[in-house]
Amino acid sequence: MLKYEMKIKSQGTITVIPDSQRLFGFLINKLKKYLGESSITKLVMDVKSGEEMCMMSSLMPSGYVPTPKNYMLDSIGSEQDRKEVYKSLKKRDYIKYEALVEFKDRGSDMYMEKYLTKTRTFQQKFNLKSQSLNLDGYPNQAYTVPIIRIGNGTIREVKNFSFFITVDEKSKMQEGLDLLDSNLRQCGTMDCVLGPKGSYGYNCYEIQNIEKGACDFKFGKGKYLNLGMLLPNEEVINWEDSYLEIYTSDRNSYDIYNEKKKVISFIKEGSVIDVANYAEFDCIGKSIANPYNLLYRDAIVFGNSYFIGL
Repeated sequence: MLKYEMKIKSQGTITVIPDSQRLFGFLINKLKKYLGESSITKLVMDVKSGEEMCMMSSLMPSGYVPTPKNYMLDSIGSEQDRKEVYKSLKKRDYIKYEALVEFKDRGSDMYMEKYLTKTRTFQQKFNLKSQSLNLDGYPNQAYTVPIIRIGNGTIREVKNFSFFITVDEKSKMQEGLDLLDSNLRQCGTMDCVLGPKGSYGYNCYEIQNIEKGACDFKFGKGKYLNLGMLLPNEEVINWEDSYLEIYTSDRNSYDIYNEKKKVISFIKEGSVIDVANYAEFDCIGKSIANPYNLLYRDAIVFGNSYFIGL
């Protein structure tokens, strides 16, 4: 297996942190330029069927991982210590991996520079419909835009982010990523938009580097930190000994189908998965068909998340 780390830099205001499903869609759209329409369609179908392995993380500050708060709290012995640690942990959304290992080995020491906090504020905006439509008296629209900032007492605002991809060697996904990397080296950087309102300057990034290396991770029984949006293979997970956070999506593509509201739930980043049954590494997660997307017949819901061992 091969591991790619795509390093990107924020170029403006962030309103949403893209998850692994959004990043998979972004990547497939990028690789279509190099592989062609028919090859990329087959690639997506092969990812869904499991014939081609692809695991992806959500976007994270470079050098940090989502903080597994419940897992860390459960490792604290006394109730009083747990309360103190909870006060420190609840605002720490990302942690350096080495700090997570230190916490596991030593206990509750907290170092502010090893943590990052995600804050959300709201900015008032107005859509001046009366002017854009040139219709006097037409009601204007007021709305708010969420503004996300990630930082701590030392780092005012994080600008450098990464996400990870693991693929099979000599696969079509590897071919596409290598072509993208080659083009990036020629261009120096590439602009991309990873969220809504890109035309207004929101969620704009610059791809700066793609690092490729062997994936030396060996899968077996044990606990793993989930770094993406996971649709699990239920029989692989020991549910009682896992620490799970669930995210339920009711995005537009799932709103109405056959007059019924549709939602889908994922296991979020920062969850700790306990694997009870030995399986191939890519068998923890799966991707499924997306029958609610009426625009694309071959659309899938990507749920093959990226993991690191604990």
